[in-house]
Amino acid sequence: MKAMNLLIGITDEINAVAFWSFDEEVRRTLKEHGISVLTFGAKETDIVVDALSQNYDELASQLKSRNFVPDLALIITVGYGLLLEGIERAPFPLALLYLEWFFTAQNLYLTSLRVDHIFAVLESSKEDVKRITGKDPLITSLPLMGDRFPQFHPLPEVEKAYDVVYIGNCNPVAHPERTRFFERLALLPEKYKVLIGQTRTPDNKSVILEETNRVNNQARIGINFSQPYMKAVGTRVAHTLMSGTFLLTEHMMDEKDFLADGKNCGFYDPDNLEAKIAYYLAHEEERETMAKNGLKHAENGAFFFTKTLLKMLDKLKSRLESPFKNNRGFIALPEYKQLTYLGMQAMFSKTITESRGFVKGVQYFEKAYHKESNSAETSNNLGVSYAACYLFGLDLSDAQKGNFKGNALGLFRQVQRISKNDILSRFNLACLYWQEKDFKSFSQLFIEINGLFEELEEGWESLFPYSGLLLMYFFDFYSIKRWQELFFQYCHDGKPVKEFYIGVKRYVLWILNEWMGELLTHQEKHEAAAEHYREASTYMPDADRTMEELGRSLLKAGKNVEAKAAFEKSIALNPLNATSALAICEIELNLGNRDRAKQIARKYQLISERISIFGSALEHFKRVLASAS
Repeated sequence: MKAMNLLIGITDEINAVAFWSFDEEVRRTLKEHGISVLTFGAKETDIVVDALSQNYDELASQLKSRNFVPDLALIITVGYGLLLEGIERAPFPLALLYLEWFFTAQNLYLTSLRVDHIFAVLESSKEDVKRITGKDPLITSLPLMGDRFPQFHPLPEVEKAYDVVYIGNCNPVAHPERTRFFERLALLPEKYKVLIGQTRTPDNKSVILEETNRVNNQARIGINFSQPYMKAVGTRVAHTLMSGTFLLTEHMMDEKDFLADGKNCGFYDPDNLEAKIAYYLAHEEERETMAKNGLKHAENGAFFFTKTLLKMLDKLKSRLESPFKNNRGFIALPEYKQLTYLGMQAMFSKTITESRGFVKGVQYFEKAYHKESNSAETSNNLGVSYAACYLFGLDLSDAQKGNFKGNALGLFRQVQRISKNDILSRFNLACLYWQEKDFKSFSQLFIEINGLFEELEEGWESLFPYSGLLLMYFFDFYSIKRWQELFFQYCHDGKPVKEFYIGVKRYVLWILNEWMGELLTHQEKHEAAAEHYREASTYMPDADRTMEELGRSLLKAGKNVEAKAAFEKSIALNPLNATSALAICEIELNLGNRDRAKQIARKYQLISERISIFGSALEHFKRVLASAS
């Protein structure tokens, strides 16, 4: 590889310093391959530049002062990473590695317009990423986020307190596909000591890696489970081995590049997880030998990011041989559209930057609105950003919040004058009325929106440009995930298709019927509430929370048998739904089925003891067991 100046940008939703390590040894390794590196990002980088308060001009100035002329910028992001404003003007190639694209499909599309090349993790992701971005992605393995893991190492003085440990996100709302896996771990025989959870700060904003290392060291077996969309060797694998802990992992598509079954780890299949756990707990010497081999394997560089990086650069080589031409699609967009897309990305970034993302979004949308003030799109977007500022705080005075609210209401009403059949302005107003507890206005809009969906034959394309911002009012992860799945399912090269309108319709009516159910519940009209929850479930049949609310309405209406069926459906969708399980226990007790209530309560008591985020339910199930005895 010829000499190269490589600029690496880090923009993600997690603390970059915990995962990236470009220490002098790493730089020396890259220098041996003719690569000089500079990093930029919001924290702990060579060039500290914050995308919410600075732009590309600041980065360009810093590069000039250092006399560093990049041959390539590689930008790496997880989740809703925010690219610097203006970076699409950079006079050098931009490549993007966007991890976990399946959670943030819309943001990946918006971001892809601003770069030249996209890297996708694993061959299995290629067609999906190509469909979202319109670009032909290059394929890489999942980089292990650095060449050094100083937080992970053996702690010889720590005793083995657990037989089985899974350390990672175990929230079924965030990862519904994992619930059956966690249920199986939580229901291992009671003789086993099991811990399932994640080591986070009290405010849940960052992972404590040193604590993860300590828990790993306390475990005889560390379990790995990957994303269903991306079965790749990831950081959990490296962290477990670096802790000196025996790794038992599911099979992954790139496992042969990193791991060897029976030598430095063990593998399980869907049908033999419990049997493998029992085997390795019974064969301590074999297990510990593999743990030692795994530690040595990791320490010798099996997961070093420099290896992945060099492979990525080699794959880019042929594309970089031609003279650079800036043909990024973002530049060709009208200015108001550029500002709109920047506003969307800033608003989405609220997940990592709290209120500053909303403030930045307002600024972009105000500029877009001044360019196209008679556009339903720009008016609706600006209204959403104002309403988000009003609803989500920002430590504003009551007067300031009142201004944001008034501006939002005015803009949504303006949209209805511009476009008499605009559904989203009514939906946005309905969201605002709901939050304000103006239930009369909300109910009226509910009827209007249903009617418009029934009448709308043409013009459904208008739903697309600002549709993602529907989420801003209630900013709920469950809804965000639903929205991204919808976008991913129907998006093709960023162009709307009619099926997308159908998806939007189902999504909006699901939310509104849930809210109508809640409203009627507050009015103690429980049978009417149940009808709306039933209607909501037809639009989103795999929403366990909708089925749970249906069960609660039926229970209050005195229909115990129907309520029990709804709660059971909720548990079938999400086996870790402890609140539905508790409701079933109460119903069984009321029906005199004490043994059945005891059986369910004992099961969920065990789950609550072993999965850290469910600890709050533990006392409730103990109470049920006491009542049933």
